Amino acid sequence: MFTTHPPLPTPEAIRDLHRDQETMHLLTKLRADVATAVRKLEPESLLALARQHHPEAETDYQAAAMLGLEIMDALRALSQHGEDVRNLDKAETARLAPMVAEAGRRSIEIAHKLEGAARSLRFAEGTAAEREANLRKAGVIGDNLQRLMADGEDERAECRSTLNAERTAMLAEQEALSKFLKSGNERHLPEGFHIVEVPRISGRDAHHNHVGAARAA
Repeated sequence: MFTTHPPLPTPEAIRDLHRDQETMHLLTKLRADVATAVRKLEPESLLALARQHHPEAETDYQAAAMLGLEIMDALRALSQHGEDVRNLDKAETARLAPMVAEAGRRSIEIAHKLEGAARSLRFAEGTAAEREANLRKAGVIGDNLQRLMADGEDERAECRSTLNAERTAMLAEQEALSKFLKSGNERHLPEGFHIVEVPRISGRDAHHNHVGAARAA
């Protein structure tokens, strides 16, 4: 019999258990096995258990009553524990919901920015070769070609360095956001993460904007 009520798990422990499919399957099966075993119990078996645990009882009725109180207390404790876990999980889900939404929005934003950064890098890295080809087509050769190719190269190198640094930072942020979205653990959120408040347009405001646009047209 249980002598104390089980302690509540932390939200992180709940998330870890839900991701542990093997253990979850075992626990679900155990719950079904317990229910099946209880249905197969005979009164005589329960009485034997009651006598074993309460030899001090003066009558069978007293022993059975004492055992019943212990079993029901344990089951009520487990039932309450389950309800508390569900409430804790719901509260944690509600607390994380704005973070999850913002992490998803930011991930999409980063994906678009990475596409733009890749195009900018391809342009910056291809500029030197393209400039040389254009200069040769124009008939520039020898020292003049080298001098014109070197002109502005420091600025272009700095631009490539800046683009690469921005791309590296965005990739690191994207990876951190992905870890958070997969685990639900806010410790994975990137440094400086914050929820961007998107202004909401009420139905009334939207109607006024629509009317104003129509009048302007």
